[in-house]
Amino acid sequence: MKEFNTLIENTFASRNNNNQISAQDLISLVETLLDEEGMAQKGTKHEKAIAAYMNSYFNSLEMPITAIAQGGSSNAKDVIVVDDENGSILDSYEVKTSSGTRVDFGQFRISYDGNSWQQATGKNNPVVKKIFGEIKSTLDSQVINNSKVGGSFPAGPSLNHEQALEFWEAYQGRERIKSTSGDIIQVEVSKNLIQDYYSHKGDKYMICGKDVFSLDEGISSVPSLTSKLVKAYVVFRIKYHSTDDDTGIRKNSYTVALRGMFNKSSSTDIENIIEKIYPPIEK
Repeated sequence: MKEFNTLIENTFASRNNNNQISAQDLISLVETLLDEEGMAQKGTKHEKAIAAYMNSYFNSLEMPITAIAQGGSSNAKDVIVVDDENGSILDSYEVKTSSGTRVDFGQFRISYDGNSWQQATGKNNPVVKKIFGEIKSTLDSQVINNSKVGGSFPAGPSLNHEQALEFWEAYQGRERIKSTSGDIIQVEVSKNLIQDYYSHKGDKYMICGKDVFSLDEGISSVPSLTSKLVKAYVVFRIKYHSTDDDTGIRKNSYTVALRGMFNKSSSTDIENIIEKIYPPIEK
């Protein structure tokens, strides 16, 4: 991938002339090149583009560190920065393609016991437990009480196609014509919960699009994610997952997704933040 490598090598090397390229342009160009190489997954492309941008900065200043995109669909950290000499991990980043209101910041599933909603997954995660604790009373009062048939819902958390339709008919009082997927209710939660969720996973920073946030209130040089949120909220929804090729069964679930609404600010732009996290080495 010669064009890709040349682009990365020259990005920050061109800072002192008129050919300087912005972070946004570089990230977009890398994603386009990865498209041409046949990489389809949007999140993976963005992680690789972020790592490429960081490495172009490190290389331009001859820093002995390297950013590695390793997340993809695995449970590994999305991007890590390692020491070239001993291989130790210096920092880890959670990477999202944007900070839009449709981006999910963590998910878990719930179930219905015939009387109220119960947490079904993430029971050993203290942050997920806190999120559910903040929304349970609203789910019970609004979803059950607003039901057209008194809360006669399938148990879940997993639902086949017929069970998903059964929920919608019970909730709306009419047959669901369109997709079984859909938002049921939004509930506002404490703003710190998104930051807490990812710091509990062990991440130090989060990148949303080209904005960088600290997940540690003790890092004064980088704005914390919580400080840049207008609000945090969850969306309780029926989520479609897949269809079994052999049986034709459509898999759905009762899913709770954590989301946020951000303030727009140039202070979190990766071009401004990267030099604060990794200042040039004095020679």
